[in-house]
Amino acid sequence: MAKLRDQGVKFNVLDAKIYTFQLFCAIGHLAAKKIVHMDVKPQNIILDKNVGKLSVLEDVHEVTRFYRPPELLFGCEKFTSAIDTWSATCVAFEFFANRTLFRGRDTKDQILLITGVLGYPTDEDIKSIGVRRPRVARKEARGIETVKKRKKLGFLWEKYSKSSEKL
Repeated sequence: MAKLRDQGVKFNVLDAKIYTFQLFCAIGHLAAKKIVHMDVKPQNIILDKNVGKLSVLEDVHEVTRFYRPPELLFGCEKFTSAIDTWSATCVAFEFFANRTLFRGRDTKDQILLITGVLGYPTDEDIKSIGVRRPRVARKEARGIETVKKRKKLGFLWEKYSKSSEKL
C-alpha cells in the first residue's frame, strides 16, 4: 500500500471501503486468536488492485511511530488488540485521505499531535492503561473542546473499545 501511495495512487471511496473492511476483518481474525500484530502500517499491507484483495504481512519490527496508539506512546506495556485497532484506523484514514493521519517528528511530537486533536487522557484513562507517570505533560486540545466534547463522545469510546475486545 505504501508503494501505491508513494506513486500517487488514490483510492476511490468504494475501494477504500472494501480495503478498510478487509483490514478490520484481518485484525479481528488475529484478535480472535489472541494475536497482536503490533506493526500494522501501509508497508505491511499488500493490495492486489486487480482482484481487490488486501493481505497483512507479518513483520518482527516495532510499531512505526505514525501508527502507534496513544497508550504505547504514554508508556503502557500491556499489549492488546486495541493496538492493532488504532493502527488499522490510521491506515484506513490513509485509504480515504491519501496522507498520514498523525505524522509526528518524534515520540513527544506524536503524543502532542494526538492529544492536540483528541485531548489529554483523563486520570481514569491513564490508570486504566497502567501508566504511573505519562511521558508528556497535560495540555488542552486544539481540535476539540476537551471536557465537553469528550463527555459527549465518551459513549462512542466505550462502544468501540468493547466491540474491539470482541474482535
